[in-house]
Amino acid sequence: MVSFEIPQAARRRFSFGRVGTLLLYAVPTAGLAGLAVPYLLGFETLAILATYIAVPCLVAPVLYYYATGTPARYDSEPHRSERRGETATRGHSDLRTEKLLASAFFVLQAIAVFLLVSTPVRPYSYYVVVALSAGVVLAQILFLSSSHWRAIRILSQIALLNLNVLWGVTFKYNFYIGRTDILGHAWLVQKILRAETTVGQFSGFYRSFPLWHVLGSMEHLLAGSPWKPRMTLFAISGLLFCFAAIGVFLTSMYVFGSYKVGLVAALLTCLHPNAIANGMYAIPRSAASFFFVILLLLWVKNDRRSILLFAALTMVVAAYHTASLPFVFLILSVEYGIRKVALPRADDVGTTYRVLVLVAVIQAFYWVFFADYLIRHVLGVMFQSSTPGAINSGIIGQPVTELLNYLHHSMFLILILVGVLTALTTDRLRGRAKVVMLSALCLAAVTFPGPQLLLGKLAESFNILRFAQYTYPFMAMAGGYGLVALYRRTASAGLTGTQIRAIAFAVFLLLSMFTVSNDFTASDNPLVERQFYTYYVADSEEESMQTIAGMSSGNVLSDYVTERYLSASPYERKGRVLGVNEDADRMYLGGDENVVLVREGELERRSVQLRQTDRYRDDSDYLGSLRYVAPTAPVWNQTDDLDRVFDSGSVVGYKQSPVVGPPRNATVESSARNSTAESARRDAAGVSSRAVVNAP
Repeated sequence: MVSFEIPQAARRRFSFGRVGTLLLYAVPTAGLAGLAVPYLLGFETLAILATYIAVPCLVAPVLYYYATGTPARYDSEPHRSERRGETATRGHSDLRTEKLLASAFFVLQAIAVFLLVSTPVRPYSYYVVVALSAGVVLAQILFLSSSHWRAIRILSQIALLNLNVLWGVTFKYNFYIGRTDILGHAWLVQKILRAETTVGQFSGFYRSFPLWHVLGSMEHLLAGSPWKPRMTLFAISGLLFCFAAIGVFLTSMYVFGSYKVGLVAALLTCLHPNAIANGMYAIPRSAASFFFVILLLLWVKNDRRSILLFAALTMVVAAYHTASLPFVFLILSVEYGIRKVALPRADDVGTTYRVLVLVAVIQAFYWVFFADYLIRHVLGVMFQSSTPGAINSGIIGQPVTELLNYLHHSMFLILILVGVLTALTTDRLRGRAKVVMLSALCLAAVTFPGPQLLLGKLAESFNILRFAQYTYPFMAMAGGYGLVALYRRTASAGLTGTQIRAIAFAVFLLLSMFTVSNDFTASDNPLVERQFYTYYVADSEEESMQTIAGMSSGNVLSDYVTERYLSASPYERKGRVLGVNEDADRMYLGGDENVVLVREGELERRSVQLRQTDRYRDDSDYLGSLRYVAPTAPVWNQTDDLDRVFDSGSVVGYKQSPVVGPPRNATVESSARNSTAESARRDAAGVSSRAVVNAP
């Protein structure tokens, strides 16, 4: 394993210890400022939301200070100690403990699977079982001595836990849609399998990264899968992120030289909310996120063979999801810049820039020759105006709800900050590991939701949150080191060793619980529900949408999710987002041939996204005008004035009847009508009660 030493000249210019001491005071100051400044400026809601960052900024330095005492022997080379052998007593004790903990893990996994198959929606008890399973894995990592084969067994358990979390959603529900991007990708795979299109006929952005769709189609054919093609995509994505956790383990081993840090980092990878979201989503960006982990491993190794593999894998990322390369380039540039400043005479600092240049060259070549329209798109968004959007309104309008759904971020930040403070002030870590920790701290600014979300240009036009989908390996490694460093303290002036270990375990269990139960990763049954749509479409909803679209001679007017579904179906020209006025008491229906589709099952649980407008619009340029309309909004009372032409229980279709005489306005207003007039209107339209269709 290569060792990087900090030269004396470099130490005089840059001191990790001084940076750590500075952070010990700067971090709590920043936390207090994050609370005080918004409050003094009159933004009380932002001050409430900032609590999820401020509390870790205050707690982590205090925890580091009071828990800093005489550290236990840092397990920097555990595999060497294993080769020297353990005493017979320790070996037998570890074996018995390992069998007990492994048995507990598999029992908990069996309970989790039972809860998945026996309940229509994942219950809260499922989240508790997952958190306990993760705690059992952590106990094996920290309680037992390290060895090569034990690490393999623990990694296998981490993979099973990962699949339980990912496939427990994507295989349980009819169609996990995430933020709806999967709809278009699954439709392209389905069209390839039906021989209705080729990759050369892809339109829009998808034509630049067809490899994911080709992979999904091939795997579906090779496996002879009886299920729908989208399930093959979900299966592939889940397996990829099992290997992503292993990739983070290998990277951590190379950086820290510790089995324990590597295994905890792998465990935190499968519990990171962005890794969970990517693993469930099953889109080209998910594959690119996985490949970034392998690129990071090659990046830290930086030998001749690794550079060649890095070049080949960069081209693979370009083919899978070319829009990921700028994020890869910027993230690696941060690590390289810090290494250049902190370790100016390290052996690899003078050559690594060539790897960055290689990424830039491959990106430019691919964009110019295969995705030239992406260049025009990037230049266009730099000058176009941005809208507040749903992401901003949720932060400002419902700060307490958002805060409760950010608690898992708070737990992660505590571990990361403790890890950074410990790493920078210890002599037990080499310089390259400290550079990775500093990089994680810098990248946290674009990983965790923060002030950048308030700026529409950053949040939407430049997709600033997209960084979080690639930075999770840094967060996992920093958090893993922080947890291990905290746990291995034997005692201090402020806390006993037992108290320190209890705190470390408590933070981890809370992280595990909140990560799998927040509304971002568990919209089916979150502990605290946000204003957002459910991330899956039920089987009855899917059948109803297809039936209504098939029977309608006009457009299907519905919420955002329905429009997105229909746009990736044989009825792609029929879907429209229903328009409502600013007061949400009037809907715009257009012609009599249009059908209004209301997902009543979804509306009973959540608000739905409709289009705010002042007239009927027959176009798909609605992203800047979407708004959430609550189930109690007066606009839904207007369905009483429409003919119910479809009802499946969870989905209802409405249609306005043509009126004999002067053309009626496209706006339907609420009005009281007696039953006689209603019957006469239905008779004139040729519609009877038998026109109501019950979906299968």
